[in-house]
Amino acid sequence: MMHPISQFHVVLFLSGIWASISALGGLAESAEPPASGAERPSITEKPADKTIIFSADFSYSDLPPEIVPMHKTRWSVEDGVLVGQPATAEQQKKNKEAGPGHWGHNAKMVLVGKFEDAVVEFSFRFEEEGGTVVFVGNAPGKSHLFNLNLSPDKASLMRFQDKKVKGDKKEILAEVPVRLPAGQWHKVRVVMQGEAVAVSVNGKNILTASHERFAGRKHNPNFRTAGPAVLQLDNIIIRDRPRQ
Repeated sequence: MMHPISQFHVVLFLSGIWASISALGGLAESAEPPASGAERPSITEKPADKTIIFSADFSYSDLPPEIVPMHKTRWSVEDGVLVGQPATAEQQKKNKEAGPGHWGHNAKMVLVGKFEDAVVEFSFRFEEEGGTVVFVGNAPGKSHLFNLNLSPDKASLMRFQDKKVKGDKKEILAEVPVRLPAGQWHKVRVVMQGEAVAVSVNGKNILTASHERFAGRKHNPNFRTAGPAVLQLDNIIIRDRPRQ
């Protein structure tokens, strides 16, 4: 039976989640994001670390094969950065004529990979104000689990509805005000452990939530925008942390 999230669940995990996450290597403490044009944050992971299941700093011009554009949206590596753009206007029209579904009006890609308890890190930037980056956690047989929305002034974790449970609906589990201006790089760290998800941005712990649907195997996270803005991503890394 589905048990809805309660204040008790959140308080319980807030009291113990950071100690558990410390076993995963903790949440990164990073300096303030550099201004536009400054050197991008670097990945400090050693290649010999066998827990790394994906790592890309986009120092090569080719798109990594694990990154698969969706709905004919445009993704490319430019000047050491992964750039995501909506599909062309012509392609969006073709997508719309093909039937209901996503038309490609916002950049979206899937990063192919399998994991359970894991740490996902990435840096993002928008050149223009108003952009929102979305990270979506997925699971085999469950479709979407949650999405992390990072807008210029607000961050939130939303649970997707369980389509197998009649009447279940999407639910905002945590939401906080933030300041994430355009023209700067912002470093994000998402820690998934059991039923819990914890998020830090630019070295500050900002969101924690939990739900029973989040436990278990996960795969193929999505990166997208909430609108037509051009998204820049860098230093994406996924470290697998199988449960003991």
